[in-house]
Amino acid sequence: MKEIQKLFPSMDGNDFQREELLSYFKTILTKIDELKDPNKLTLGDMPEYTEDYYNRIIQKADVPKTGISMEKVIQKLLKLVEGQRYVNRNYVANAAPLITDI
Repeated sequence: MKEIQKLFPSMDGNDFQREELLSYFKTILTKIDELKDPNKLTLGDMPEYTEDYYNRIIQKADVPKTGISMEKVIQKLLKLVEGQRYVNRNYVANAAPLITDI
C-alpha cells in the first residue's frame, strides 16, 4: 500500500483525502479478490449469456442525475464486475481451432 501511496502525493497537503482515496482502491481490490475462485472462469456467479445479454445490461443502466456517495459508487462497480471473466488457469483468450484440411 505504501508503494501506491507514492503514486498519489498530496499536492495540497491534505493527507486525509489521499488516505481516503487509497482506502477506496483497497476496498475495491479486496472485494474483487473475494469474488475470485480458481476453479471458475468468472468473478462471482456465471451470468446466463443469451442473445440479448448486453442489451439487458444497457437497459438496466442507471446514470445518476445528481452526485452519489462513494460507497454507492463502489457497490455499483462491484455489481458490474460480477460474472466478468478474469485470467486464471481456466481462461484461454483468443483460442481458435487450427484448420486441419490435410
